[in-house]
Amino acid sequence: MNNSLFFILLLFAGISCSEPNVKDEFGDIYDSMVEQKHLYYNVKHTVYNSENETPLANIYGLVKLNRNSDSGISSAYFGLEAHYLPNYLNSIYLENNCVFNISSNIFDLNSADIIMDSLHSPILINADLLYEIEKDSLNIKRKVINNNTIKITFDLKKKANQLVLFWDNEIGKITELEYKYNLGTEHFYSRKWSFDYLSKSDYLTLESQYKHQNQIAHQPFL
Repeated sequence: MNNSLFFILLLFAGISCSEPNVKDEFGDIYDSMVEQKHLYYNVKHTVYNSENETPLANIYGLVKLNRNSDSGISSAYFGLEAHYLPNYLNSIYLENNCVFNISSNIFDLNSADIIMDSLHSPILINADLLYEIEKDSLNIKRKVINNNTIKITFDLKKKANQLVLFWDNEIGKITELEYKYNLGTEHFYSRKWSFDYLSKSDYLTLESQYKHQNQIAHQPFL
């Protein structure tokens, strides 16, 4: 694995598990998220190191995620190019414990948790994190982008950090997340997830394509 990419992802990675706060104005979003037990999507995860959005690193993935409130299992094909996903990651997680099965020529088990975080985002894995972010925010702004999309910006108490979330009311899902660190300083960086959700049949069609790229031989847990 590219050492600089590994260092960047290692620095930014992390999955948080916590109990939800009292439900409030985000209850509708939270309820919708926890009701979604099966997700199929394409994802692009980008790391930026400047506020003019100059990409530092990208990871692309095709993901199937089956989840409960505190556990889940996922299968993901991923790579460093949008339409070339020769790597495979199978994950089982329960609270803070994860077990991985990875097939890749450039990534190994040491980077599996980082890849998992990059392909899912902590909030998509654990919806309870939404309430922790709300509790840790100095200011929360809502902006209606169009009839279906709402942009929610959380100005966090910690340093000069900010979380920006795009919610699609029509499909009831997060379509974009960006976590910005150290805003307005020379130490700024951010992580951005863009999600394109699929039907199960569309997922299976793409899976058959990526499954044979580079002749990956994987053995899923289930």
